[in-house]
Amino acid sequence: MGGGPGIDDHPFLLSYFQLLLGYLPPTVADWPAVLASKRASYAQFCADFARDGPPAARPDDGDHPLSSDPSSSWATHFADAELLAQIERDVMRTHPSLDCFGGAGARGREARAALRRALLVFAKTNAGIGYVQGMNELLAPLYHACASDPESQDGDGATDPSSPPAAEADAFWCLVALMADFMDNFIAALDDSSTGVKRALADLAADIRSADPALAHHLFDLNRVDPAFFGFRWTTTLLTQEFALPDLVRVWDGLLAHPGPARPAALRRLCVAMVLAARSQLLAGDFVGNVKLLQAYPGEVGVGEVLRSAAALERE
Repeated sequence: MGGGPGIDDHPFLLSYFQLLLGYLPPTVADWPAVLASKRASYAQFCADFARDGPPAARPDDGDHPLSSDPSSSWATHFADAELLAQIERDVMRTHPSLDCFGGAGARGREARAALRRALLVFAKTNAGIGYVQGMNELLAPLYHACASDPESQDGDGATDPSSPPAAEADAFWCLVALMADFMDNFIAALDDSSTGVKRALADLAADIRSADPALAHHLFDLNRVDPAFFGFRWTTTLLTQEFALPDLVRVWDGLLAHPGPARPAALRRLCVAMVLAARSQLLAGDFVGNVKLLQAYPGEVGVGEVLRSAAALERE
């Protein structure tokens, strides 16, 4: 994608604080206390759920590595190890070309460690959802924004050196708030419900038909392109796979600026705008060409065009 700001320019830093509106106190003066409280809560989560190494063996009470008791601390440790292995695979695939995530230096190592720990804690504290592939993509831009924000920097003398970095804690709570708006897309049991991902895809197809009936007829009726072929990833990963990080922060700035309940509709407008922005290429393509284009969104489509189109759809 072209025309975006530099990688360290974050127009959505204000939106990331808006994402934490549920934790904002009545006055701005109380905000440091709220941050301190949320960071302390996250530190306790890490102490409870992200311990290093196996538990101490207690053979006298049957809690040992070969125990068949599913409630034993060793059974929990082995289950956590499997979960962490899945998270690790996804973290290593998160923006590997960017030094801030994939680099061999301290910055990249710290970012990967933060993503691993925060995703593990999220899965452990949200058992009804757990960890689902793609959550790493949602956490990454939040962590990058928090790590670039002076308010999330350690070194102010108030941070316990043994505690997780403030940026990691802030990003975790942002993920919690974001998932509150989109979690139904990650719960398989809700796929066929009125709030599940299948409904979200049906609404997306309906909005495309409403915005451009001719394009929808070509895409869905003539070429038989199922909205799930592209919309599932767009919807569940909130477009993180479709835009480079510099452009994604611009897209998310608009998405997160909407109040929580309005965010799914705002995401849908962005998806519709992306389809409209590629109209000429789609009309010229067949089934294979349409699917390839929508699964690898063309870089020549400027993010500004998509944002302007989404804004126009909102005004209609």
